[in-house]
Amino acid sequence: MTMPLSCFKNSMLSPQHINQNSLYTPNVTMAKIIKIQDEFSFISRSEHTILEALEAQNIATEYQCRQGFCGVCQVTLLDGEVDYLEDPIAFIGKGKILPCCCKAKTDITIELPYPATPIDNERE
Repeated sequence: MTMPLSCFKNSMLSPQHINQNSLYTPNVTMAKIIKIQDEFSFISRSEHTILEALEAQNIATEYQCRQGFCGVCQVTLLDGEVDYLEDPIAFIGKGKILPCCCKAKTDITIELPYPATPIDNERE
């Protein structure tokens, strides 16, 4: 899945300036789509945990520890797969995930235990 050199015909870069090995890197993590059931979808940055991705979208989320110790941030995973950065200590119910310590492995759909409301950034 490399980009043909003909794509660079009208580019300022000539083919000799392009490293053929760097056009496609299979180890690069692609951003995933996170869908909040019945609300909206967004693309998360690949380096963000699901909690950080929700916060980046100004979605109010409940959490305490950010490391999988307490379980306060638990949400329901309706579809997709996640990878945990570290093994959580908190109890995780069936079909639940801890967004504070996992990233989306595939596009996911989650259900929050509360309405998805934006954080009011204009508080005084």
